[in-house]
Amino acid sequence: MPIEPYVFAEWRVRRVGIDYHVEVERHFYSVPYRFARTEVEVRLTARTVEIFARGERIAVHMRSSGNGKHTTIADHMPSSHRRYADWTIGRIRRDAALIGPATAALCDLILEHRPHPEQGYPLPIDIRLRHSDPRMAQPSCSANAQARQLKRR
Repeated sequence: MPIEPYVFAEWRVRRVGIDYHVEVERHFYSVPYRFARTEVEVRLTARTVEIFARGERIAVHMRSSGNGKHTTIADHMPSSHRRYADWTIGRIRRDAALIGPATAALCDLILEHRPHPEQGYPLPIDIRLRHSDPRMAQPSCSANAQARQLKRR
């Protein structure tokens, strides 16, 4: 008798997306970013998803339901993505409000007028990171917010 019980597995061939995730049954699993656009083999069991490139296992995840969401391991992300991984809309709005009302208003305008709020992340994050004294951002944010509101009329 074998020591380990038999585990049924299915194999699939997939291509890693440019966002370094593989779609398997309507769920997205990360692989190390250097494998973006690579063809991989996926081994599915009832509990796990293993991803192989040229016979080498490059990622393993607990299997999730097909909810269209992403399962991402931070080590799979390029360092430039890890830097922003903990930035959420709530955090951006809180940080903007701490800087001042003009900055908060500009960030709200940017985030609310994008098809996907995440597309608005770069500017508010840039405002926060560029100014050693956040109060210096207030005049430019105020002018920028007024200009954006005028454009929308």
